Amino acid sequence: MRSLFLSGGRHALYGATPFSLIARLTLMRGEAVGSLRLYPIHTRNETNDFQPRFATRQERDRLMPLLYGGRRLQDLPGAVTGVDGFGPYLDLPLGLPRDEEEAQAAQ
Repeated sequence: MRSLFLSGGRHALYGATPFSLIARLTLMRGEAVGSLRLYPIHTRNETNDFQPRFATRQERDRLMPLLYGGRRLQDLPGAVTGVDGFGPYLDLPLGLPRDEEEAQAAQ
C-alpha cells in the first residue's frame, strides 16, 4: 500500500513520485459530456512541512507523462490543461465516441 502523504523520503523507497491527485468528477445530462479534472498535489512532507500543496504548472507538466505511460497531451483526445482558483489541472472528457472516426482516434 502506498501512502498519500510521504515523509522521510519514503517516496524513493517505494518508487513513487512525491505527488498525489485530487479528482473532481463532473457529470452532465443529455448530450453534454462530463469531465474528470485532476489536480496534482505535492505531498513530500520533508519539503512541505507536512502541508500538502497544489502542484505548480511546471510540476503538473512533468507529472503528466507519468500518468499516461509517456504519452503527450496531444495524444489524449479532448484533454486540456488549465489553472483555476485551486491550481493547475488536467481535464479529461468523459463519454463514448460518437462515431467510428472518433473511436479510432481515441485508441
